[in-house]
Amino acid sequence: MVRVRSSSLLVLVLAVGLWGLPDPGAPAVASHSTGRWSAHGPSAGSVRTVEVGNDGTVYAGTGGAGVFASRDGGATWQRRGSGLPPDAYVSGIAVSPSTPARVYLSTYAHGAYRSDDAGASWRRIHPAATVSDIAVDPTDADIVYLGDAGGTNAKSVDGGATWTGLTIPNRSTFASDVVEVAPSDPAVVYATDPPLLVRSDDGGATWHGTGSSTTFVEDLAVHPTDPDVVYAATVFDTVQKSTDRGVTWTAGTGLPDIVTHTVEIDRSRPSTVYAGTARGGYAYRSVDAGATWQRYRVATANGAVEHLASAAGGVVYAGTTYNGVFRSVDRGATWTRRGNRIVGADVRALVTVPSSPAVVYAGTMGDGVHRTTDSGLTWARRGLAGRRVNDLAVHRSRPRTVYAATDRGIHRTIDGGRTWRLATSRFAGASAVAVAPSDPAVVYATRSGSVIRSVDAGRTWRRLRVPDYADYTALAVHPTRPATAWVGTAGSQGTVLRTGDGGRTWRSAAACPLNYPALDLAVDTRRPWVVYAGCESNGLYRSRDRGATWRRITPDAVDTVTDVVVDPARSGRLYVGTYSGRGVSGVYRSVDGGVTWRLFGTGMTTTWTHALAITATSSRLHAGTTGYGLDGGGGGVFTYRLK
Repeated sequence: MVRVRSSSLLVLVLAVGLWGLPDPGAPAVASHSTGRWSAHGPSAGSVRTVEVGNDGTVYAGTGGAGVFASRDGGATWQRRGSGLPPDAYVSGIAVSPSTPARVYLSTYAHGAYRSDDAGASWRRIHPAATVSDIAVDPTDADIVYLGDAGGTNAKSVDGGATWTGLTIPNRSTFASDVVEVAPSDPAVVYATDPPLLVRSDDGGATWHGTGSSTTFVEDLAVHPTDPDVVYAATVFDTVQKSTDRGVTWTAGTGLPDIVTHTVEIDRSRPSTVYAGTARGGYAYRSVDAGATWQRYRVATANGAVEHLASAAGGVVYAGTTYNGVFRSVDRGATWTRRGNRIVGADVRALVTVPSSPAVVYAGTMGDGVHRTTDSGLTWARRGLAGRRVNDLAVHRSRPRTVYAATDRGIHRTIDGGRTWRLATSRFAGASAVAVAPSDPAVVYATRSGSVIRSVDAGRTWRRLRVPDYADYTALAVHPTRPATAWVGTAGSQGTVLRTGDGGRTWRSAAACPLNYPALDLAVDTRRPWVVYAGCESNGLYRSRDRGATWRRITPDAVDTVTDVVVDPARSGRLYVGTYSGRGVSGVYRSVDGGVTWRLFGTGMTTTWTHALAITATSSRLHAGTTGYGLDGGGGGVFTYRLK
C-alpha cells in the first residue's frame, strides 16, 4: 500500500468545487460540443501503485488516468474503467488473495471502489471523497479496511455495503495513511497513526502503540508466514524492521538517507526484500532479510520508484514517477520497461510542425520529449530523458530543428530529437521558448529572473535588459516583426511586457490581476495587434492595442488558463486549455472572438489541460493533460479532428 502525499492532496483539494452562474454581462458558457477527443499516448507517466493478483493479473494505478491491467506480464495493458472516473488518481489497490477477481481501489477525490470482475467494472463503496489507502483480508474478500476515508479509518465485513469506524480510546481522530493486513493472520493489522505506527491483534477492534522510533511511514510489508515480522518504509529512517510485532525495531545498512517510498517482501523467498526510494532510477534489494541492501538500476527509469509488487517466481514490478511500470524477472537485479499502452504521461508542452501537420512533439514532466508522425496515433521517445520540458518551439523552415525549454535550460536538436545539445550553458533552467515566425534565426527564451535572445538559431544567446520581476513565465513573438515580442511575468502586478526593438526597451501593462501570473501568451497572426494572456485563476484576457490595455473575456467558470491557441485560419476562433478549482477543467472554444464559450470536451477523460497545439491547416487540435497531483501523472495527449 502507499501513503497519501500531502502536497498532492493539497493541490487536489483545489480541484473539487462548483461554480456559480456568471454575471448577466459576463461571457456565457454553453453546453458540451459535439465530436470527440481520443488519446493514444504518450505511454508512461506516474504509476503510484502496482499490485499483482494470485491469478497473475497486474494492476497499475496512475496519477490521473485511472487503472490499467495486464494479463501478460506487462507486455500489453488495457484501461479498466467502467464505472470509475477516467481521470482517477489512484492511491491504493488491494487484490483479494482468496478471490482474485475481487479488487478494491482507493483514490484521491473520487473515493473507494470495488470490482468483482478483475477491474472490468467498478462501483463506489464509500462516500468519502479522498481515501488514502485500502487493504483486504487475505482469507475473506468481503473484509476490507480503509485508511483516512474522509478523516477516519473504516472497516467493512460485507464487501463495502456498510462500514464501521475504527477508533483509538481518548482520541478524536484516527486516520491512517497506510493500512496493511498480515497475510498469515488476518486478525493482525498494522496502520499508521501519523507520525507513528499502531497495531491491532483483533481485526481492528482495539489498537496498540508500537515501539517504533521511526516517524512518518510511507509503506508497510508484513512477512507472508510470520505476522510478527513487519518492515516499514519511512521518510526519515530508511527501512525499519521488527520481528516482534513492532515492539522493537532495527535498520539495515546500504540504503541512502533519503525518503523511502515503498518496501516489498519477495512472495516466494521472504528473506529477499525490495525497497524504492526518492533516488530516481534505482531500486534496492536485501537478500538477508533487511540486514544489508544493494542498489540496482531500473533500466531507463529516472523517476523515483513509488511502489513495488512481488509476483511468483522472483518476478517484481515497479511503479515509477514519470516512467510507468518496469519488471524484473531475476529478483530485482535487472529491469525492463513494461509500460506500453499505459497512457498516463503528464504533458506540459506541445508543438506542431507547420510543414508536416502529422508531426507533433510533446514535452513531459520528467520523461523528456515524445514525437508522433501520424497525428497522435503512435508516439516514440525522442530524447531528454529525465528532463522536465516546460515549452517547445520549432524552426519554421527547418522542421527537424526543435527547441525545448527544460529544468536545465534550452536544449536544441537539428535531427528531429535523435540528439540534443544544451544551448544555454550559462543560463540554468528555462520556462518558455519562442521562435520568430518571420525570421527563425531569432529565438527568445525566459527563465527565473531573465529573458534571453538568440539571433543565430540558438547557437549564441544574449541576456536582455528587462524590468526587474521575480520570474518570467510566457512568450509570444509578432508574426511579421521579429524584434517585437511580449513577455508574461509572475510579478506582483501580473504584468505583460512588450518590446518593439529586440529587447532594448520595454513597455509594461497589468494584464492579469494582482499576484496572478500570465501563464501563456498568444498573438493573432491575422490581426497582430490582438494579444491574449492566459492567467492563473483568472481566465483569459485580451488586448486590442498590442498589449497596452487588457480586458477579461471569459466567464468565472474558466479558471486557470494554461495555454491559448488562435485558429490560424480564422481569427475569431479561440481555444484555451484550463484546469480549475471552482469550474470545469478542460478545453474551451469560442467561435465569436470570446463573446461566448463552449466546453469542448467530449471524450477527454483527463481534463486538466496544460498545453494546446493546432496544425497549420487547422485540421487537428492537440491537448496535453496532467493529473490532479500535478507531479508526473496525466492522461497523455488528446487529439480532436476539426475537419
